[in-house]
Amino acid sequence: MGEIKSGNFIIDDGIEDIHSQIEFLLTERIGEAGKKIHSARSRNDQILLDIKLFLRHQIREITGHIEPLFKLLIELSEVHKEKYLPGYTH
Repeated sequence: MGEIKSGNFIIDDGIEDIHSQIEFLLTERIGEAGKKIHSARSRNDQILLDIKLFLRHQIREITGHIEPLFKLLIELSEVHKEKYLPGYTH
């Protein structure tokens, strides 16, 4: 995890994807137990989980920006509430 956060994690040439790279590194560091990283999940299941976790993180980040945006819009609406704008339905 430290390698990823520090930006030093790379997928070596000839390694298919991040899961294969992690399995390779773990096997290199801790032996045969590193090959059990898949925890009985297929590669597709691992990738779907990655996507789910990534999207969950991105949604939390986006929603963190929405509240300040709404507060700003409410402040601006209070400042400009006496100004009229034409309204069109189409």
